[in-house]
Amino acid sequence: LFTTNKARIIAPAVIYRAGPADVLLEVPPRVVEDLLPHLRRYRLRAKAEIAVVDLALVTLAGSAPDTAAGDGWFTTPRFGGAADRTLVGTPDDVAETILRIATDHGAGIASATTLDALRIDRGIPSLADFMIDMMPAEVGGDDVAVSFTKGCYLGQEPVARLHWRGRSQRTLRQLVIEAPTAEQLPNLPCQLAPYVDGARSAGQISSWAEHPDGRILALGSIRQDVPEGAVIPIEESVAQARVISAAPTS
Repeated sequence: LFTTNKARIIAPAVIYRAGPADVLLEVPPRVVEDLLPHLRRYRLRAKAEIAVVDLALVTLAGSAPDTAAGDGWFTTPRFGGAADRTLVGTPDDVAETILRIATDHGAGIASATTLDALRIDRGIPSLADFMIDMMPAEVGGDDVAVSFTKGCYLGQEPVARLHWRGRSQRTLRQLVIEAPTAEQLPNLPCQLAPYVDGARSAGQISSWAEHPDGRILALGSIRQDVPEGAVIPIEESVAQARVISAAPTS
């Protein structure tokens, strides 16, 4: 996570060591405009070039075949499997690899929606869940994107202080979205109404996907005082969200 000095997220990223002198950052397109000047500001005297490149990727979730090795392949347990492997390359190379692995190894090609639903069902945040201007603890970042034994980084002091001396008012939690029809599902991210009249919003939903069993599963930054099982309307929508995971006890 790239953060401000007050530990507010500027951009989430997956970092790949692409070569002895090359590093690739996979980031959501919406953060590029803000991330580029941030990187250049802290480049200081390093002789490094920073540029936007257009690449593609494919992830093999679960037990990857032996072909998922060599240049361009990286271990990325983004769907909860320790053996998940991701290929980063040109769109043509990635398309060719998908066809070859599906043909030679019988690998199933899952839709992005299905994989997202399995990820959400396991409570694993994606880049979309690391919402801009939130603190890492509010979006599940402490568990997967923060080290409390290494330093130093911009925003380290408030991150450490909140972890050791405080408790975030919000945390990443799982929900089920209930809507009359799929067409009436809200656009993301979406804000929840207050859980108690007059209180602040109960939280914000950052990602959702339809599970193969028909449920619409979601992740969001939800207030810790909202109990498991609570059903909360989604603002500017006819849909509502039911919280299905308890807040952490510590």
